[in-house]
Amino acid sequence: RYPHLSPKNKESFDVGCNLFAKFSAYIKNTQKEANKNFEKSMLREFKRLDDYLNTPLLDEIDPDSAEELTVSRRLFLDGDQLTLADCSLLPKLNIIKVAAKKYRDFDIPAEFSGVWRYLHNAYAREEFTHTCPEDKEIENTYAGVAKQKS
Repeated sequence: RYPHLSPKNKESFDVGCNLFAKFSAYIKNTQKEANKNFEKSMLREFKRLDDYLNTPLLDEIDPDSAEELTVSRRLFLDGDQLTLADCSLLPKLNIIKVAAKKYRDFDIPAEFSGVWRYLHNAYAREEFTHTCPEDKEIENTYAGVAKQKS
């Protein structure tokens, strides 16, 4: 009757757990000279997420297929269905994308193809887009959080 929302793979819950904390440190930083270090730290977490999203999960690999799957095509963290892990991470990624662009002129690098595939798949889902705050609302919320660098 109700969808099963728990991910099968433990790493699906863990992979993005530090990203928002790294973003928070980055957006609150006031020291211009420290900015690059905060950004690098956040980018390492994006890289970890991207690697996970691009690595095929065991259930994506067909042992009887002659074709070797080298890059995952799954829609979400744990497969093609939304799980609680996605419900936790996707809203944070949306906030990071909007607030970091507005207050730090930071874009999630295009090279993180797994992260972008993941976001695009989320934006294609009505249950995600209808529950996300508007970009302006995120910008207004972070106006007092994003510190000016000195």
